[in-house]
Amino acid sequence: MNQAYDLSPSAFPPELDWSAGNQEETLRRLYDFVMQECSASISWYYRKKGSKKWFGLLLRLGVILSAAEATAGAAAGCRMSVSPEMFRAVSLLSYVPKVDKDLVAAAM
Repeated sequence: MNQAYDLSPSAFPPELDWSAGNQEETLRRLYDFVMQECSASISWYYRKKGSKKWFGLLLRLGVILSAAEATAGAAAGCRMSVSPEMFRAVSLLSYVPKVDKDLVAAAM
């Protein structure tokens, strides 16, 4: 492991004695070890956070700009590819004449 890059724990306290007379001392040593590991982890996180923060920001900005460009390109492509004649043809195809109810009733 690369010690400068990776987060790795330090050695666990050796020879923890949990006998009746040494429990408080052992518990204090264990507490100190855990607090030291926590402090080291927090420091490591804050050291490594800076470059990741900028990378994430640039990545989000790139995605937003790409989506905006794709949307603008699609909108521009739609405007260029649809002519007024096509609109008229579509409107003629979708024309539904009104039905004369009296004529329908007489036919039945």
